[in-house]
Amino acid sequence: MEMDKQTIDFDKIWDENKMNIVNYMLNGIQLRKEQLETIHNAITAPGMKAIIADEMGLGKTYTCMGLIQIARTLYPDKKIVITAPKNVLKNFEELIKSSIGITPIVVTGQQKDIENLELNFNKHQVILCQHSFWINSLNGLVFMYNNLEKFSMAFFDEADFKDADGFNAYLEFMRELPMGFLSNATPIGENSLLIYNLLYGCGAYNDSYRKFRRKYARQNYDNRNK
Repeated sequence: MEMDKQTIDFDKIWDENKMNIVNYMLNGIQLRKEQLETIHNAITAPGMKAIIADEMGLGKTYTCMGLIQIARTLYPDKKIVITAPKNVLKNFEELIKSSIGITPIVVTGQQKDIENLELNFNKHQVILCQHSFWINSLNGLVFMYNNLEKFSMAFFDEADFKDADGFNAYLEFMRELPMGFLSNATPIGENSLLIYNLLYGCGAYNDSYRKFRRKYARQNYDNRNK
């Protein structure tokens, strides 16, 4: 049975317990104050959608573990998809196993992994994806969208893609879920397309990139590069 988010006053939990309740939900790790604050800010954001912009070294992987446990508590019958770069995929996998006590199914963009996902989808609550899963695998995207209603949360680590159709598909996927988070520690500067993608994925902006750039970007809009 899913828990109605409206029945939980997360601000009250923060005021009275400093969110330490999250640490009781994890094995072998203790989240620091700044990580608990990030989780609090994420789950109290509008629609439980947020950009996590903590700098490198502040423990976004640990933060993700706390968010997974909250999603599992609120939506125990639904699945969670975590997306990470290839070089940290193993770290995520091992931490999910040790701190949460469940084994994720790991998928890249390779066809054998897609077939394994389709075959074993119902046996796993957490789907751990490499970036290439969203970027290079049309079959994987189709499968995920066909099962969209079975997910509660999406988390994308190092979300710094701009002109990738697969990443845009992920953003649309995330917008439809009860919880969704984009992690980005990369200096963005004046990269208007990346800023737009992050805001759009969180539901903070709903119009087209063309309108966004016309309204907010400094540089002149070039009709040849829509």
